[in-house]
Amino acid sequence: MEKNERVVGLNQLMEARYKLSVREQRIISYLVSQMNVDDENSKIYSLSIKDLCEMTGVTGIKEITHGLQQKLVKITKEGAVYSVTWLSLAVHNENEGTIDIRIDPLLKPFFFQLKQELTEFQLKSSNAIRLYELLKQYIVIGEKRFTINELKEYIGVGKEGYKKYADFKRKVILPAEKEINEKTGITFHFKEIKKGRSVESLHFFVKFKANS
Repeated sequence: MEKNERVVGLNQLMEARYKLSVREQRIISYLVSQMNVDDENSKIYSLSIKDLCEMTGVTGIKEITHGLQQKLVKITKEGAVYSVTWLSLAVHNENEGTIDIRIDPLLKPFFFQLKQELTEFQLKSSNAIRLYELLKQYIVIGEKRFTINELKEYIGVGKEGYKKYADFKRKVILPAEKEINEKTGITFHFKEIKKGRSVESLHFFVKFKANS
């Protein structure tokens, strides 16, 4: 697989994760943490449901994994678009208290890359997770400007969500800023850009923490 294909695939995987709930994202994060580069493509991962719940802070594993089997990830490779589900197999061994999970071989190379990007065990809110993943892409540049509507789309609240900017800032941006700055290896601040009397966009300034 060529480098540009890996980048395209990883970006598509990250975009697909925006459509997952926080509980689903945490299950994927934990699963990725259990994977090794030399694992066979067909390997089935047997996980303790108790450990899974304790490490991710979620319950209802059967419901969550069923949902992950229904949601598609679309990966572009060599001009073709592949549609695969997050989990190709999920077996709930209720008597043993375990769950067996298998990932589609097409996704595995991207999962290993994703392993270095995940911070769900540190971040609790889906807004913080999504904003972190968005800003991390621009860490080398150090800054990026987004319109308010672009941010709403990226974060997943939709253009019609939080119609008043003050509410969007108070309930989404500021809590996410506090959580990201406290719990991750990056830090950011932002400047409001106005068009007339209304805030039209936010200019973010992002960098790695000195000791991260």
